This record gives sequence, C-alpha cells and structure tokens, in this order.
Amino acid sequence: MYRHTHEARYEVCIQPAAAIPRTPEPRPPIQDVYGQDTEAGGVSDGVMRWSWMMAMQASPKATLDCVAAFGRTDLRPDMDAFNVPTLVVHGTGDATVPIDATGRAAAKAIGSNAELKEYDGAPHGLIVTHAEQLN
Repeated sequence: MYRHTHEARYEVCIQPAAAIPRTPEPRPPIQDVYGQDTEAGGVSDGVMRWSWMMAMQASPKATLDCVAAFGRTDLRPDMDAFNVPTLVVHGTGDATVPIDATGRAAAKAIGSNAELKEYDGAPHGLIVTHAEQLN
C-alpha cells in the first residue's frame, strides 16, 4: 500500500510469518498482534491458542495471497469515494500495521468524513485487548 515503508515491512516480516510451519503452539506473529509482553496488554493463553488455531486452519496459499494483496495494493485512490461518515480505529502500539502509514494516512485521505479514534498503546488486536474501551 505505502511502498516506501510498508512494502519493505511486508517482504521482511509479514510474508515469511505467514509461511511459518504449522504447529500447535502459538508463534511470535500472533503474539505481536496482541502485544504480548508489552505495556499494550496482551491476552490470555486461551485467546492466543484460539487465534493460532484459526490461523492454522487457513490455506497456506490463500494466506500468502491475502498478505500479498493487502500488502501491495494501493488503495489510496479509493479514498476519494468515501462520502459517508467513516470511523477509523487504530492502536498507537500496533507493530503489525503501524498507525502512521495506515490509520492516520487513511483518515487524512478520506478527509472531513473521517473520524480517527486512536487507542493509546493498543496493539493490532485491540478489538480483544481493548474491548471495553472500544465498546
């Protein structure tokens, strides 16, 4: 999407993470989603295992194709078509999809129809780690 920063991160981090061996134990990519072992919070072992098992049920090819599609598709031209109020929710501690290149950039591109709601320190999986604040 944002080639100068995002594509490099995709090539180095996300694509190899999607191709890791299928094992029963949660691995670092899932831990990063929830900010495990950071001030962002983290989740229970049960949520970690559930998330990992969901990821492991996906087709490896479909997972890699999905990562390639959202990692390399420039959606910026589509932002002009947003003509309804749009809530952009993002955590400032998101190490998976950094807020500057995504959430903040999207809200800016959408313009006056966008409301950016930032959750201080929240990781990528903020819908779980910050569910009470989000609701």
